[in-house]
Amino acid sequence: MKLHLFVSTAAVLFSAFSGSAAAASIRGRFCSQVWQPVCGWDGKTYSNKCKADNAHAVVA
Repeated sequence: MKLHLFVSTAAVLFSAFSGSAAAASIRGRFCSQVWQPVCGWDGKTYSNKCKADNAHAVVA
């Protein structure tokens, strides 16, 4: 019985932590389509700061 409880608890904790990391990585991929252009130090203009951040650009 103790083994069953331990395995169940471990499975719940594992799924909780792995799910939050996946959600954070997915959240970083999608940006709104609001046009608020920003200039990056790489010479490119991005449609908004979120898209510049996703491109790992330094905003001027």
